[in-house]
Amino acid sequence: MSTPKRVLVLDDEVIVAMDLAQTIEEEGHAVIGPFHTVEAAMRAVSDAMPDCAVLDVNLGESLTSEPVAAMLDGHAPILFLSGYEYAGSEIFARFPGAARLPKPLSLDDLLDWVRSV
Repeated sequence: MSTPKRVLVLDDEVIVAMDLAQTIEEEGHAVIGPFHTVEAAMRAVSDAMPDCAVLDVNLGESLTSEPVAAMLDGHAPILFLSGYEYAGSEIFARFPGAARLPKPLSLDDLLDWVRSV
């Protein structure tokens, strides 16, 4: 196992967020969240910077995780998740150092990313 990390999870789909959190915790890492709104995730980042973050790009109702990514940029590695090929293309351009995985995602790929950062 890699060194335990504090991983922020933001996904508007409650079941997906819980599944991501459970998978990360079973690997021995601490989950900050999971959060379902930008506001909740931003409050958490303001309180304590995570070691890395898993952010769903599209949070519904034309909302994205971009404000959270902006807070994290340069401070913690970011993994963007997206269920749409086109979703987040502007966000991906704004954060070229961020990793990304498609949804539905392979939980093994998620854990490989967490281990690597």
